[in-house]
Amino acid sequence: MRYKNIIWDWNGTILNDLDVSLESVNSLLLEKSLNQITKEYYQEVFDFPVKSYYEKIGFSFEKEPFESLAAKFIRKYYKEMIKAKLQPNVEELFKILAKKGFNQYILSAMEHTSLLKMVSDYNISHYFIEIEGVKDFFASGKVETAKKLIEKLSININETIFIGDTTHDVAVANSIGVDSTLFYSGHQSLNRLEKMEKPIFT
Repeated sequence: MRYKNIIWDWNGTILNDLDVSLESVNSLLLEKSLNQITKEYYQEVFDFPVKSYYEKIGFSFEKEPFESLAAKFIRKYYKEMIKAKLQPNVEELFKILAKKGFNQYILSAMEHTSLLKMVSDYNISHYFIEIEGVKDFFASGKVETAKKLIEKLSININETIFIGDTTHDVAVANSIGVDSTLFYSGHQSLNRLEKMEKPIFT
């Protein structure tokens, strides 16, 4: 294999936080007397930027600004984070890849300082050369962060693959000119991922 560098997405790919995210957003919907959503529906509509996904599930920003709703979601999400586990066998995979000499990185739409703490709390920081999140809590996407990561570390894009769980991860990989593959069991349905015509693993 020609790859030497692996850029990992965090939420849904390394961290199995689907149920925590669903519980948190359903709590917000309940507060607004809106219909709660199922896991299956969530995986069909979740997307980046998350502002558009919020609108799809019923929130109106005429009644409350997106920034306020996003802040409430983050508070609920972090309160429930203790329930989230790493994806099965993923740490063992990190060990194997490290022994084989791969350079591993994390790129996430999570706020940077929170991401660093979370990865550290799961005791896996030492597997990664760099861990990069975004500057705010609004999950608008990570294209610009990806470009900065490549430039900052002079990563050879021809030897790099991005592993994620959403169609946005494919867009991010395309924006920096690297290959990508998708993990099913994260925040989007297999039906949506298959439409991207990318290799998918479970």
